[in-house]
Amino acid sequence: MYKVFIKANLLYISHSPLKHQKGFRKVNNIEFVNDDIFTNIIPLLEEAQEEPICYCLYGPDPVLIWRRYRKQYKLIIAGGGLVRNKKGRILFIFRNGRWDLPKGKAETNELIEETAIREVKEECGLDNLKILDHIMDTYHTYDIKESRKLKKTSWFKMYSEDKELIPQLEEGITKIKWVKEEKLDKIFENTYPGILAVLEAEKIKKN
Repeated sequence: MYKVFIKANLLYISHSPLKHQKGFRKVNNIEFVNDDIFTNIIPLLEEAQEEPICYCLYGPDPVLIWRRYRKQYKLIIAGGGLVRNKKGRILFIFRNGRWDLPKGKAETNELIEETAIREVKEECGLDNLKILDHIMDTYHTYDIKESRKLKKTSWFKMYSEDKELIPQLEEGITKIKWVKEEKLDKIFENTYPGILAVLEAEKIKKN
């Protein structure tokens, strides 16, 4: 099954219909027949809705559907990190009015682990950073200059003992802070669905 975050909306690509999805009143299941379905679904998902919507495109070959869907976008590869310190606190950045985890685009011929380390260092001013494990990959879409982008972000569990944090202001980052896991309520209330998925994968839940 493939999962794409599109603003507050969600798209699944699967071999069978989806019965329900947490956070949505219903799932709109549509059997994939041909690429014409994207003409209707993509603009709807990319609009800001009064109530978030969830679609599931299903068919016997979800890999084929996924490949057809990806052709509607330019793929961007990125890496990021969920960083903890020795006290177990998690590093969050505040960018463009929302709490986020540090991440950024890969450079040419760069391993994705190298991308994740470099971007976290650049955005947060960290020097000593260590990757512990791969958490998950997420996909989300956005538009730049009338061009549709599909960003694949590989997320890694990281560790740092650095105390000094320097926000990368030119990237719109205005605050950085270490947050106790039991004090994440404000983060959960003002972050992105993709970030919530990363936290959920790490079994980090709202109190």
